[in-house]
Amino acid sequence: MYINDNFLHAPSQDLSRETVKLLSGIMLAQAQECGCQKQIREGKTGKTVAKLANQASILYGSTLDGVDGIVNQGVFERSWLTFFSVLSLHF
Repeated sequence: MYINDNFLHAPSQDLSRETVKLLSGIMLAQAQECGCQKQIREGKTGKTVAKLANQASILYGSTLDGVDGIVNQGVFERSWLTFFSVLSLHF
């Protein structure tokens, strides 16, 4: 969140507070996905995997609203909406 704290006036749209917050949320969802997939690769099943997958789904789902706004500003391509929607449903 260094960028959000130190750039009061973003030099470009990709460094705006809204975009940086969205990218931070995407990275958090990806980290959750990695944790879930690691547990699956290790052969874990049951509640732990279900909780990790559910949280990944929630995090990817929460990015959809932000991505929609960013797509309308021309920072992201529309295909990102489909991508995060599929990931949210997958988990």
